[in-house]
Amino acid sequence: MPLFFGSFLFVTWGVAQSYFIEGKDILRFGHDPSIVLGILKGIVAYIGSILILTLFAAFASGIQSIVTSFLIEYVINPKIENNLIALFICGSLGLVSGILADWIINERSLIPIGGLTGVIVGKILRRDYNRSPETES
Repeated sequence: MPLFFGSFLFVTWGVAQSYFIEGKDILRFGHDPSIVLGILKGIVAYIGSILILTLFAAFASGIQSIVTSFLIEYVINPKIENNLIALFICGSLGLVSGILADWIINERSLIPIGGLTGVIVGKILRRDYNRSPETES
């Protein structure tokens, strides 16, 4: 889950940065004779980029992702009652993963993306943990 969300955020940030800041249309919306065909090609390229990057992220961040998910599921959720503190810890673990991923591939945008990914994944796992029958006593 962290690899997919991180890849989604990374590709989305790259597309937004190239389009809005650099003025480049890297997904090539509207360059085909048919605007619908251009949009479809752009969507396929976007989804394909996310899936390919998720596979690459398994090599760059797979171990951090497994360790972080294990810590969230078996250490943080059972021991910490406060949801905000749990999300803060998840975000901090995501930042550490982002720093390690930046160190591996030298991409600074991975640091905030790692933190945001940690919060998103932590929120999902925390919600599932709070809904489980073992915690509803």
